[in-house]
Amino acid sequence: REARAILEELRARAAHTYVPPSNLALVHLALGEREEALNQLEAAMEARDMLLTFLGVEPRWAELAGHPRFAALLGKLGLRR
Repeated sequence: REARAILEELRARAAHTYVPPSNLALVHLALGEREEALNQLEAAMEARDMLLTFLGVEPRWAELAGHPRFAALLGKLGLRR
């Protein structure tokens, strides 16, 4: 319930200020919504989200390590896990 409230707060903020898509991705991942987390990470790449710099080494993303879309994203960013 708390993660869902945080997600709604971030979406409300995004209506009037920049919210890094990687932040939304983290909340979706916490909710177990892996596909939506990956969608947000792909949006983060398009938005040139600076937080993706650490995508290959940040432990919070470890759950996605074996996912083909995550591997492809790392490749597009020139990163590896």
